[in-house]
Amino acid sequence: MRTHRITRALALLAMLASAAGCNATRTGEVSPTIRICDTSGCSERDRATASFVPDDSGKSPLLQDPDRYAGESAQDLRAAAENGSAAAADKLGQMHLYGLGGTPKSAARAAGWFRSAADAGHPWAQYRLGQMLADGRGVTADRRRSLELMEAAAAQGHPLAAHHLGLLAQGGKGVPADAATAARWFAVAAEGGVADAQYNLGLLLHRGQGVERDLYQGLQWMRRAAENGNLQAQTAVGRLYLTGLDTMGQDVAEAETWLGIAAGRGDAAAKSLLAQLRKQREKDEDFRRKLMLLQAETERAWASAVLASWLTAPRIDYVVVW
Repeated sequence: MRTHRITRALALLAMLASAAGCNATRTGEVSPTIRICDTSGCSERDRATASFVPDDSGKSPLLQDPDRYAGESAQDLRAAAENGSAAAADKLGQMHLYGLGGTPKSAARAAGWFRSAADAGHPWAQYRLGQMLADGRGVTADRRRSLELMEAAAAQGHPLAAHHLGLLAQGGKGVPADAATAARWFAVAAEGGVADAQYNLGLLLHRGQGVERDLYQGLQWMRRAAENGNLQAQTAVGRLYLTGLDTMGQDVAEAETWLGIAAGRGDAAAKSLLAQLRKQREKDEDFRRKLMLLQAETERAWASAVLASWLTAPRIDYVVVW
């Protein structure tokens, strides 16, 4: 009986191995290809081409380079770049910046390819090269040229470049401090999905700095920033709902939600506000319980008084006539 069970198990394993077909490999073998999927679909490519796909991240599609490296052959990209393809040059820059697809990691080579793409007007290459020039990474630091590239990228609607320019204008770093210029660039970045820019724009609208004061729009941008994960915005939105704003009344449930999120992420101000909110709510609930007890006692007292009046004989005054 035991031999029969073993035989059946071996047969089942053989069937599974047969069903796996060409997907199976011999023990110790590594397939020379790997399946890469991108916007153009899926295909089998040389395993050496795929190790990491850079993601200039965020939830918004505008925060992702449409020409992200996706496992293409370096030789094919080089041929295309030499033929004038800015997208191919941008991808080669990414390959060298991160050491992808078997290419040597080299910031200097990356900067060279980004420069080719930037000169052709590629906004992501302009932004990346602008960052490298600002930091002196792979190139000699050049703040003036970095600023020119950031402005060129932001003028095409690049959200991260716009946010960078907004910060410079807000802090007066390398450019004159100008709240109106900061608000203009933050607006571009906020529309593009940069959470920090949404928070900063919300602050400027709330304070009326560089823009006309608009508390409602300020709250809307703050809330979008909070929903996109900005910790400061989550605390700020919680505080605004807790205290109320202009004509907006309090919303304790919303306040507790946002303060709870921020407190869970370690924000000290949110923890303090949340503790105060819950302490006050406990006091309010205790007060309400006392009122309910007092109400019950009052009802019992009134009931007793009425009952006593029913049980007590009415007073009769006699008038004697002489």
